[in-house]
Amino acid sequence: MVNEFQSNIDDANQTANRIYSDNFDTYFSNVRELGNRMRSAIQPITDQELEDVLTVLPLNLFSAAEAVNRLKLDMEIIKLESKKRKVEIQKNLPEKSKISKSDWIASELADSEIALAIYSSVISRAESEMTYCKELIMGCKKIWDGRRSAEKSNPVGELNIDTLPEYQKDVYIK
Repeated sequence: MVNEFQSNIDDANQTANRIYSDNFDTYFSNVRELGNRMRSAIQPITDQELEDVLTVLPLNLFSAAEAVNRLKLDMEIIKLESKKRKVEIQKNLPEKSKISKSDWIASELADSEIALAIYSSVISRAESEMTYCKELIMGCKKIWDGRRSAEKSNPVGELNIDTLPEYQKDVYIK
């Protein structure tokens, strides 16, 4: 039974992936890789990458939220247009029909329902990615703070010999 719908499912998935890519790839393209690097013991995340996560990613989240809102608006427009179309279908419905009115209307609005499902899927995926980004930011902040506190407690830098105290040479030599 699933096989007879597979082409429709594939088309819907391709459409959802295209909508997601068009709206969110610029914001989330390397987020998963950075998350893997944050957990990696072999190739740990660099300070530059941490800085990017802490400065650029929050701005990307803001832009992604705007894109989610645009998609939600698109969904609302589809819903309203579907309601309008439903009224028109009900007006023009043949009186004598073998199919019930509700089934007739459902079949006429199936494309709208599919579009709504696709948009809902894309929005859900984007919101999940935004949640992942927030967790990544918090984790990177902890690593950043840990590295900075380690630098403060164990400073490494040039030795300034002008500030060393004067020691008496003869006191300790016998």
